[in-house]
Amino acid sequence: MVFKRIWRSLPLPWRRNKLVGSDPSRSFLFFEGPPIHGGSVARSRRSVEYMNGRQEDYSADDIPVQWMAWLRHTRVDPPSTEEIIQADAQRMRTLQLARDIDQKDEQMRIKQQQELAQLTAAAKQNLNQQQQKEGPEAWNPTA
Repeated sequence: MVFKRIWRSLPLPWRRNKLVGSDPSRSFLFFEGPPIHGGSVARSRRSVEYMNGRQEDYSADDIPVQWMAWLRHTRVDPPSTEEIIQADAQRMRTLQLARDIDQKDEQMRIKQQQELAQLTAAAKQNLNQQQQKEGPEAWNPTA
């Protein structure tokens, strides 16, 4: 398998597809081939090769967004490894901030529930005390 990957990555003159890059974890290799002539614009053929050779083991979410944009011809140049690492670090920071916000929100919700429970208990206690002061004969439905 390793030999096959090395062999595929060599820029031999008879190769149609040339290796453009890989993701930082080396799970995917990205290739660019000769242009496809169809329509008004000739676009190069771009493809991805999966590490274990089986596409079923991966989902589209596994491929970095920058590479997906390149594969779909949304961006012209392939992304650099540094760019992908920086974007991944930013994504991790955003996820951590979201977890922090969720935790604070949960704490606030628990605090509000406790305050509501205390207010409800105090209201019930006041009602019981009021009923005890007036006694059962204080209530007269005919009056």
